[in-house]
Amino acid sequence: MREHLRYHVTRHMALRLSERKISLEHAKNVVHYGVEEKQLRRGGNGGILTRFAKTDCGRKLVVIAEIKNNDCWLATVYYEY
Repeated sequence: MREHLRYHVTRHMALRLSERKISLEHAKNVVHYGVEEKQLRRGGNGGILTRFAKTDCGRKLVVIAEIKNNDCWLATVYYEY
């Protein structure tokens, strides 16, 4: 569980949330409480780009976010079937 993150929503993330009808709070919960976490590479803000995933109601919600200190840039979100 991650404590006290400051979330930043990228333009791409805002577009994907709208297109896929996923709430921002739901995406934040995946980062905060997700059971799967895989570090991908260094991100553009100097943090680590990480894949977070959590299964809810039979569907896996995946969030790609960059974490640096207490900042979290939400990059994209999608359902994996």
